[in-house]
Amino acid sequence: MQLRTREYTILDRFVFPSGFTPQWAKEMDLGNAQEFLSFMEDHLFPYITENYRVTDERTYIGWSGGGWYGHYVLFHQPNTFDNYLLGSSAYWYERDREYEGNLFEYEEQYAAENDTLDVKIFLSVGDLESHYMTGGMLRMAQTLESRNYHGLQIDWKIFDDYDHYSVWPVAVNKGLLRLFENRENQATGGLDKIEE
Repeated sequence: MQLRTREYTILDRFVFPSGFTPQWAKEMDLGNAQEFLSFMEDHLFPYITENYRVTDERTYIGWSGGGWYGHYVLFHQPNTFDNYLLGSSAYWYERDREYEGNLFEYEEQYAAENDTLDVKIFLSVGDLESHYMTGGMLRMAQTLESRNYHGLQIDWKIFDDYDHYSVWPVAVNKGLLRLFENRENQATGGLDKIEE
Protein backbone atom coordinates (compact mmCIF):
# COMPACT_ATOMS: atom_id res chain seq x y z
CA MET A 1 0.00 0.00 0.00
CA GLN A 2 1.36 3.42 -0.88
CA LEU A 3 1.56 6.12 1.74
CA ARG A 4 -0.88 8.93 1.32
CA THR A 5 0.39 11.99 3.07
CA ARG A 6 -2.59 14.35 2.71
CA GLU A 7 -2.00 17.10 5.25
CA TYR A 8 -0.10 14.81 7.60
CA THR A 9 3.55 15.30 8.35
CA ILE A 10 5.98 12.47 8.95
CA LEU A 11 8.05 13.77 11.83
CA ASP A 12 11.59 12.83 12.78
CA ARG A 13 11.09 13.15 16.53
CA PHE A 14 8.01 12.54 18.63
CA VAL A 15 7.97 14.46 21.90
CA PHE A 16 5.49 16.73 23.53
CA PRO A 17 6.36 20.40 22.96
CA SER A 18 8.05 22.44 25.68
CA GLY A 19 8.60 19.45 27.94
CA PHE A 20 4.84 19.06 28.45
CA THR A 21 3.88 15.86 30.24
CA PRO A 22 0.17 15.02 30.49
CA GLN A 23 -1.27 14.50 33.97
CA TRP A 24 -2.24 10.89 33.23
CA ALA A 25 1.40 10.09 32.44
CA LYS A 26 2.46 11.52 35.80
CA GLU A 27 -0.09 9.40 37.65
CA MET A 28 0.48 6.05 35.93
CA ASP A 29 3.05 3.45 36.81
CA LEU A 30 4.39 2.70 33.35
CA GLY A 31 7.18 0.39 32.28
CA ASN A 32 8.12 -3.26 32.86
CA ALA A 33 7.23 -4.29 29.31
CA GLN A 34 9.56 -7.31 29.30
CA GLU A 35 8.20 -8.52 32.63
CA PHE A 36 4.65 -8.39 31.30
CA LEU A 37 5.71 -10.28 28.17
CA SER A 38 7.29 -12.97 30.37
CA PHE A 39 4.07 -13.17 32.41
CA MET A 40 2.04 -13.72 29.24
CA GLU A 41 4.35 -16.44 27.94
CA ASP A 42 4.92 -18.22 31.26
CA HIS A 43 1.48 -17.94 32.83
CA LEU A 44 -1.29 -16.38 30.72
CA PHE A 45 -0.90 -18.35 27.47
CA PRO A 46 -0.53 -21.74 29.22
CA TYR A 47 -3.60 -20.97 31.34
CA ILE A 48 -5.69 -20.04 28.29
CA THR A 49 -4.52 -23.11 26.36
CA GLU A 50 -5.29 -25.40 29.30
CA ASN A 51 -8.72 -23.96 30.07
CA TYR A 52 -10.20 -22.85 26.74
CA ARG A 53 -10.68 -24.23 23.25
CA VAL A 54 -8.25 -22.13 21.22
CA THR A 55 -6.17 -22.50 18.10
CA ASP A 56 -2.42 -21.92 17.97
CA GLU A 57 -2.90 -18.60 16.18
CA ARG A 58 -2.60 -15.49 18.36
CA THR A 59 -3.72 -11.95 17.63
CA TYR A 60 -2.70 -8.89 19.63
CA ILE A 61 -5.04 -5.89 19.70
CA GLY A 62 -3.76 -2.70 21.28
CA TRP A 63 -4.75 0.96 21.26
CA SER A 64 -2.79 4.01 22.48
CA GLY A 65 -0.41 2.72 25.18
CA GLY A 66 -1.56 -0.80 24.28
CA GLY A 67 -0.50 -0.08 20.72
CA TRP A 68 2.90 1.00 22.03
CA TYR A 69 3.19 -2.28 23.91
CA GLY A 70 2.23 -4.26 20.80
CA HIS A 71 5.09 -2.60 18.94
CA TYR A 72 7.41 -3.45 21.82
CA VAL A 73 6.50 -7.14 21.52
CA LEU A 74 6.70 -6.95 17.72
CA PHE A 75 10.32 -5.78 17.82
CA HIS A 76 11.50 -7.90 20.74
CA GLN A 77 9.70 -11.24 20.32
CA PRO A 78 7.60 -10.93 17.16
CA ASN A 79 6.53 -14.58 17.03
CA THR A 80 4.61 -14.13 20.28
CA PHE A 81 1.65 -13.21 18.06
CA ASP A 82 0.77 -13.96 14.43
CA ASN A 83 -1.30 -10.81 13.92
CA TYR A 84 -0.91 -7.31 15.33
CA LEU A 85 -3.73 -4.77 15.28
CA LEU A 86 -2.14 -1.56 16.57
CA GLY A 87 -4.25 1.57 16.77
CA SER A 88 -3.32 5.13 17.75
CA SER A 89 -0.02 3.95 19.18
CA ALA A 90 2.04 6.19 21.45
CA TYR A 91 4.90 6.69 19.00
CA TRP A 92 5.93 9.91 20.73
CA TYR A 93 7.50 8.21 23.76
CA GLU A 94 11.21 9.00 23.81
CA ARG A 95 14.14 7.08 25.21
CA ASP A 96 14.97 9.84 27.68
CA ARG A 97 11.55 9.57 29.30
CA GLU A 98 11.36 7.36 32.37
CA TYR A 99 9.49 4.68 30.45
CA GLU A 100 10.76 1.86 28.26
CA GLY A 101 12.09 3.46 25.10
CA ASN A 102 11.48 4.64 21.55
CA LEU A 103 9.62 2.38 19.11
CA PHE A 104 11.63 3.57 16.12
CA GLU A 105 14.87 2.69 17.87
CA TYR A 106 13.46 -0.74 18.69
CA GLU A 107 12.59 -1.26 15.04
CA GLU A 108 16.02 -0.11 13.92
CA GLN A 109 17.69 -2.52 16.35
CA TYR A 110 15.47 -5.33 15.12
CA ALA A 111 16.24 -4.53 11.47
CA ALA A 112 19.99 -4.55 12.13
CA GLU A 113 19.80 -8.23 13.11
CA ASN A 114 16.81 -9.56 11.15
CA ASP A 115 15.49 -9.61 7.62
CA THR A 116 12.34 -11.61 8.44
CA LEU A 117 9.23 -10.40 10.24
CA ASP A 118 6.68 -13.13 9.57
CA VAL A 119 3.52 -11.45 10.89
CA LYS A 120 0.45 -9.58 9.69
CA ILE A 121 0.12 -5.99 10.92
CA PHE A 122 -2.69 -3.48 10.71
CA LEU A 123 -1.78 0.06 11.83
CA SER A 124 -4.34 2.83 12.19
CA VAL A 125 -5.00 6.28 13.56
CA GLY A 126 -7.81 8.84 13.42
CA ASP A 127 -7.27 11.88 11.23
CA LEU A 128 -8.39 14.20 14.08
CA GLU A 129 -5.63 12.94 16.38
CA SER A 130 -2.55 15.05 16.97
CA HIS A 131 0.21 15.22 14.38
CA TYR A 132 2.31 13.20 16.85
CA MET A 133 -0.07 10.30 16.34
CA THR A 134 -0.73 10.59 12.61
CA GLY A 135 2.89 11.40 11.80
CA GLY A 136 4.11 8.55 13.98
CA MET A 137 1.83 6.01 12.34
CA LEU A 138 2.84 7.16 8.86
CA ARG A 139 6.52 7.03 9.76
CA MET A 140 6.20 3.50 11.19
CA ALA A 141 4.24 2.27 8.16
CA GLN A 142 6.81 3.82 5.82
CA THR A 143 9.71 2.34 7.79
CA LEU A 144 8.25 -1.17 7.88
CA GLU A 145 7.34 -1.11 4.19
CA SER A 146 10.82 0.09 3.23
CA ARG A 147 12.56 -2.78 5.07
CA ASN A 148 11.09 -5.46 2.79
CA TYR A 149 11.02 -7.94 5.66
CA HIS A 150 10.43 -11.51 4.50
CA GLY A 151 6.95 -12.67 5.51
CA LEU A 152 5.65 -9.26 6.56
CA GLN A 153 2.12 -8.34 5.52
CA ILE A 154 1.29 -4.79 6.50
CA ASP A 155 -1.75 -2.64 5.99
CA TRP A 156 -2.66 0.71 7.50
CA LYS A 157 -5.43 3.27 7.49
CA ILE A 158 -6.14 6.81 8.63
CA PHE A 159 -9.80 6.97 9.58
CA ASP A 160 -11.43 10.25 8.56
CA ASP A 161 -13.39 12.26 11.13
CA TYR A 162 -12.24 10.27 14.19
CA ASP A 163 -10.21 11.42 17.18
CA HIS A 164 -8.13 9.41 19.65
CA TYR A 165 -11.11 8.18 21.66
CA SER A 166 -13.72 7.70 18.95
CA VAL A 167 -11.50 5.80 16.50
CA TRP A 168 -10.89 2.74 18.68
CA PRO A 169 -14.08 0.72 17.91
CA VAL A 170 -13.81 1.48 14.20
CA ALA A 171 -10.13 0.56 14.12
CA VAL A 172 -10.75 -2.79 15.81
CA ASN A 173 -13.69 -3.64 13.56
CA LYS A 174 -11.99 -2.69 10.30
CA GLY A 175 -8.60 -4.01 11.41
CA LEU A 176 -9.92 -7.47 12.21
CA LEU A 177 -11.71 -7.60 8.88
CA ARG A 178 -8.45 -6.71 7.10
CA LEU A 179 -6.29 -9.13 9.09
CA PHE A 180 -8.68 -12.03 8.49
CA GLU A 181 -10.19 -11.08 5.13
CA ASN A 182 -8.92 -14.17 3.29
CA ARG A 183 -10.29 -16.64 5.82
CA GLU A 184 -13.20 -18.97 5.21
CA ASN A 185 -16.41 -17.79 6.84
CA GLN A 186 -17.11 -20.25 9.61
CA ALA A 187 -19.59 -19.75 12.39
CA THR A 188 -17.24 -21.55 14.77
CA GLY A 189 -14.42 -19.11 14.16
CA GLY A 190 -12.16 -21.98 13.17
CA LEU A 191 -12.70 -23.94 16.37
CA ASP A 192 -13.96 -26.91 14.34
CA LYS A 193 -10.29 -27.76 13.80
CA ILE A 194 -9.81 -28.47 17.49
CA GLU A 195 -10.33 -32.04 18.59
CA GLU A 196 -13.14 -32.53 21.07
